[in-house]
Amino acid sequence: MAITDRLWDTLGKVIKMNDRVETLSATVDSQQRRIQVLADRIIRLEAIAELAFAHVRTPAKSSPTRRARTPRLPRPKA
Repeated sequence: MAITDRLWDTLGKVIKMNDRVETLSATVDSQQRRIQVLADRIIRLEAIAELAFAHVRTPAKSSPTRRARTPRLPRPKA
């Protein structure tokens, strides 16, 4: 009898573990979708920033002699 009780307990634990693994798998899938959405949003923001910086760098068409200033970082102090 003790062996069959242990067998049933082990089988019950395996079934519970399987449920937990399925729940974890669903959670991981959900998190992966959220990460992908965030990555897509970052890509769009980077594209907008690149277009904005490209627009700032190009000279205006109305004044061909004016040159656009490229932002520069300060030089490190020695």
